[in-house]
Amino acid sequence: MKGSILFTASILFVLFAASLEATTQPTPIVKSIPKANTVSVEPASQPAPVAKSLGQSSTLGPNLRQLNSNMGTQFRKLIDAQKSGKLTGDQAKSLKEKLKEIHRQKTAFLKTNGNRELNQEQADKLNQQLQTIGQSIP
Repeated sequence: MKGSILFTASILFVLFAASLEATTQPTPIVKSIPKANTVSVEPASQPAPVAKSLGQSSTLGPNLRQLNSNMGTQFRKLIDAQKSGKLTGDQAKSLKEKLKEIHRQKTAFLKTNGNRELNQEQADKLNQQLQTIGQSIP
């Protein structure tokens, strides 16, 4: 009996609180927002300079851009094949490891070169490895 009274009292309290929330309107804290001063901005004649890190060029070379694009394509292809069931989890894991190894090789080449570009021989080697992985993905 005592438990049912507490249960009923708690339900009544919840209903009462809900009815109060429904009938009360929140009062706005800010009644009006002052208008900010407007400033006209003209388009820049030249793009803003990009910060260079460690004296390196701010742009990637064409070999590196192409390799990054190819790696992204192969990774998306791998994920799609795994989601669709064309690859098992173990197969996908193995291919992801191979992609990671290509990334590590790319990083090592860039450190060796001391810049943000791969030479043609390095790019060809890494792209060949990516092509091999791509042929392994159904």
